Amino acid sequence: GEGTGEGQQVSGDFQFAGLDVIDSDWVEVISEPTDSNTRTLVVPRIAVEDFRNSSKLESFLTQPQVFVDFVSQLCSDRGFHGVVIEGIILMVEGVKQTAKSWLKSVGEGLQHQGLIAMFVLPPFNRLDDVDLRVPFTFDDMRDLSSSIHRFVLMTYDHTLGRTPGPSAPIQWLERIVSGLLTPKDPSTPPNAASQLLMGLPFYGRTWDLSESRKAVASSILGQEIVTLLKSAPATLHWDDQAKEHHADVQVSDGTVRIYFPTLKFLEERLELARRVGVGVSIWELGQGHDYFWDLL
Repeated sequence: GEGTGEGQQVSGDFQFAGLDVIDSDWVEVISEPTDSNTRTLVVPRIAVEDFRNSSKLESFLTQPQVFVDFVSQLCSDRGFHGVVIEGIILMVEGVKQTAKSWLKSVGEGLQHQGLIAMFVLPPFNRLDDVDLRVPFTFDDMRDLSSSIHRFVLMTYDHTLGRTPGPSAPIQWLERIVSGLLTPKDPSTPPNAASQLLMGLPFYGRTWDLSESRKAVASSILGQEIVTLLKSAPATLHWDDQAKEHHADVQVSDGTVRIYFPTLKFLEERLELARRVGVGVSIWELGQGHDYFWDLL
């Protein structure tokens, strides 16, 4: 395609942005075979978004080869091994069937190039929702299982408003995963678990509890959590229902509440993953603590 500015590229009627933030040296290092002769596959995330109207999206979804050609060239140029596709817009009612055909064509097209395609699934539900909405179902996952390598479930960020709460309550994870792995036809064998990756956050969330400054949640990384807990008196709590730690930190001008991942948090969720037979996806490496790797 023809370049339109730093980090951008046009392919057909569509613009691909963010190319300027790729760290090629890091990709080369991380892809080198280890002593055990295993190799890390680098599959960057591409978000399908910023479509101004439905006709533009429809045009995009009827031209899967445009996307395949772009990704193939990108992987060849940058040493990638495939792509992770994210786009909540693809799950909207009236779009999903066309999007499924697009995903199938993209996955098959990349397979022919020796590349893999993964697809990100938003959870669509909160824990307090009475009815379980599953816009993307077991049957959808089965239909795409031969062309999409893995399905990545974003089971985090459950609580983002002004009222503090857990980021990934375990009963919510179990409900979402079980709902996705349940076929409409009870006679259908539930064999899709091996392709599903349950999302785990390595970051935390904070809330300022001062009435005058109450705000929505902010993210906080592992080392920042340690620094905050060391900086002021804190009371640590374990939410036995959500299986998640939180702490109230008494800072100079009020109280800050943090919900954050710990080894116990990870143990509970890895046990759930083993029990239902799914893999895990981490958002994201480097945001937590090195000792988290002891469990993985």
